[in-house]
Amino acid sequence: MKDLKLIFIVDENWNIGINGDMLYKTRIDLDHFKTITEGQVLLMGRKTLEALPGKKGLKNRINIVLSRNQDYQAENIKLVNTLDQMEEEIKKYPDKKIFLIGGQNLVDQLFPYCTYAYITKINYKFENFDTSIPNLDQMDNWQVVKASQPIADQNYTLTFLEYKKIS
Repeated sequence: MKDLKLIFIVDENWNIGINGDMLYKTRIDLDHFKTITEGQVLLMGRKTLEALPGKKGLKNRINIVLSRNQDYQAENIKLVNTLDQMEEEIKKYPDKKIFLIGGQNLVDQLFPYCTYAYITKINYKFENFDTSIPNLDQMDNWQVVKASQPIADQNYTLTFLEYKKIS
C-alpha cells in the first residue's frame, strides 16, 4: 500500500466522532481540510461517506469508498469491496497524495501504512464519543514536524499539527 496520510480533527484524547459524525465541526478546520486534500485521493469507509454533505463524494477529489455491499451507489465515488481492491485503485494515482479520512475501522486496518498525519487538535476533552484514532503523541516513532500557533475558534482553541512517522 502506498504511503498514506491521515487527516483528522481530534480532541485532547484523540477522539474523532460520535454517532457516525465528527465530534466538532468548524469552518476553520473544514477550510484547512479542503486546502490540503483538494485534487488528491480520499480513502474512506461507507459510514464516513454517509456523514459527508449530501452523502456523496467531495468535489475536486477522487473519493475511494470501501463497502462490503457490491451494489452500493453514491455520487462521485469509486467503490471498492476489499482492501486489495482499494490498493489496486490507489495504484491508478501515482502522482496523488492518498488521504485516509475515516472511519475508525479503516484507520485500524490501514494505520501501519500511514507515514504522515495532518491533525487539527481541539484544546478540549469531549465526554461523549465513540470513535478514536491512535494517539500519535504517545508513539515513539511519530513526531511533530510542524505546528501552527493556536487559533481561537468560536468555542475552543485549535492547533494545526503535522506528524511524520520516523521509523
